[in-house]
Amino acid sequence: MAELRAWMLAQLLWDPARDERKLMEEFCAGYYGPAGPHVLAYLDGIHDAVAAAGDKLGCYSPPTAKFLSFETLRAGWGHLEAAEAAVADDPDRLQRVRVAQLPVMYVFLLRWDELRARAAAGGADWPMDDAVRAVRDRFVAVAERARITRLNEWAAGFGPVEKAVARTKRR
Repeated sequence: MAELRAWMLAQLLWDPARDERKLMEEFCAGYYGPAGPHVLAYLDGIHDAVAAAGDKLGCYSPPTAKFLSFETLRAGWGHLEAAEAAVADDPDRLQRVRVAQLPVMYVFLLRWDELRARAAAGGADWPMDDAVRAVRDRFVAVAERARITRLNEWAAGFGPVEKAVARTKRR
């Protein structure tokens, strides 16, 4: 959500009295078009989960943070899939939605076995493709199309994803 963050910071620097919620709604409507309400619902779900867990949300939140429960991730993915469907005929906005999906895919990839077990134990449908490599391939394709070349500031490439896929029991 780097685009949202940058846009909101610029708006608030210009006028600190602006309503943050209205700014988020305005950004999502403009940047994501018909997918905006779904992306906003995803963001609301994450914010609610952070508040409920008592976590602090930051750029260094680990993929094992309490707020990233299977239930939160599954619900978030549902909103992001609806967002994708809403802009299926708009290639630019579709790519923007797919970039927004990357953090959820990343957590699923890094915690694949644990989250699959959680879904099975709760009798919940698995929201991702059944094959971890297919999810990895989609993740990498979207990231590369967006010219994302690293997952953190310290190392280039997609090493954490590749390591997670390699240690996954069911591929």
